[in-house]
Amino acid sequence: MQAHHGRVPTRAGPDTTRAAHARGAYADARDSAAECVELARATLGGRHPAVASALNNLALAHKTLGEHDAALALYLEAVGAYRAALGSHHSSTLVARHNYALALRQAGELDSAEQELRAVLRERELLLGADHADAALSRHNLGSLLRERGRLDEAQPLLDGAARALEAAHGGDDLRTANALHALALLHWARGDLAAAHKLLLRAARPRVRTLGMAHPDAAATLHALAEVARAQGDEPRALAIQRDLLQALHEAGLTSPAKPAVGPAAWRAARSDAHAPGAESAAPVRAASAAPSASGRARAAPAREVE
Repeated sequence: MQAHHGRVPTRAGPDTTRAAHARGAYADARDSAAECVELARATLGGRHPAVASALNNLALAHKTLGEHDAALALYLEAVGAYRAALGSHHSSTLVARHNYALALRQAGELDSAEQELRAVLRERELLLGADHADAALSRHNLGSLLRERGRLDEAQPLLDGAARALEAAHGGDDLRTANALHALALLHWARGDLAAAHKLLLRAARPRVRTLGMAHPDAAATLHALAEVARAQGDEPRALAIQRDLLQALHEAGLTSPAKPAVGPAAWRAARSDAHAPGAESAAPVRAASAAPSASGRARAAPAREVE
């Protein structure tokens, strides 16, 4: 693919990739991201942050489609490109490693995912401090993985600390805080503390519904969990009311049918699944760096973005 006058052709570019991702056209997002990688390599070579960012976006597209082998290989390549361009301890390199760990988790390679998440957490705490939001995000994802593996005693302090730090950094209405509250709620649910789970799910639901809409996968997962917790508490009328509202929202979004009233598509995830496994990257795709030179003739290279 050829660049014209130093610009990315309109049919390929990070904005095109993000737009395809946002509308659920994941195969189109993958194809656009692949063109971005090809153009970035042709323009900049292999040791540039923009190339690494493009690789990261392509990996995300493959991951969203469940193409785990391709995603893992591309995430590793992105890590290598960031390391070569910026060094092993740069924040973008650590973001890429974090994303690789989450891809390992989605692929079912839980031991490797845990090892990588722990390594990134150590680096972030050393470089940024334990209270930094990036370190909190690593604690959140490590705690979520440990909860998923049934290691609740190990998971709880990580999830508690992550929720507090993310709320302090971003506020209670931020989606990153909502993600942490959702994960912490699932841990309390698993422990049988329904009152704590209910309270946390309410706090997570508000920003998710307000910002994303009820039919979004993350909001739907929290609302479905909230209904199931209400049911476990003996409040069947409330559980049914939440589920009716959710089904109506899904129907209006064209995602279910009144003849098949079930909140069950894989994209919505089970209520006991984490907000960040496997599909949360689709809610917050990595913003790729453009491989095209700017008006000044320099290539624009955005920092790597966390996908949680």
